[in-house]
Amino acid sequence: MIGPGSKIYRWVWLSVTWLALGLAAAGAILPVMPTTPFLLVALWAGSRASPRFRFWLFRHPRYGPALRAWHRHRAIPLRAKILAFVLMTFSAAILWLSGTDARIFYSVLAMFVAVGIFLISRPSHVEPQPEPDNDNRHARCPSQ
Repeated sequence: MIGPGSKIYRWVWLSVTWLALGLAAAGAILPVMPTTPFLLVALWAGSRASPRFRFWLFRHPRYGPALRAWHRHRAIPLRAKILAFVLMTFSAAILWLSGTDARIFYSVLAMFVAVGIFLISRPSHVEPQPEPDNDNRHARCPSQ
C-alpha cells in the first residue's frame, strides 16, 4: 500500500525533490528558465519525503530565516523583492532588444507585472520570533 509511511511514497517525493533541484540548477545557468519556483517545489516535495530535510532547511543559517518568514507570515525579504524586480526588468530589456515577437514580449511583460504586484503585496519585514525550544518536548502545553 502506498501511503505516507511507505518507502515508495518517500522515493516518489525524493525523486520530485531531486528533479526540481536539477531544474533549479539549470535555471541558475539558463536565462530562459526560472530558478525559484523549482526551489520551492524542491522544498515542498523534500518536506514530504523527509521531516529531517524540512527541519534542516528551516534551520539553515542562510535560507532558514527567509523560509520561516514565508511559512509563518508569507513575507518576502526586501532584498529578494529588489533582486526580482531588477532581474525581471533586465529580462524584459533583453527580450525587447532582441526583437522578440510582440505577442511573446507582452505576454512575458504581463506575467512580470503580475509577479511584481504579488511581490509588492507581501510584507517585507516581520518581527523576529524566537525559535521553538526543542528541548522542551515533554513540557505541558499552556492550554492544558
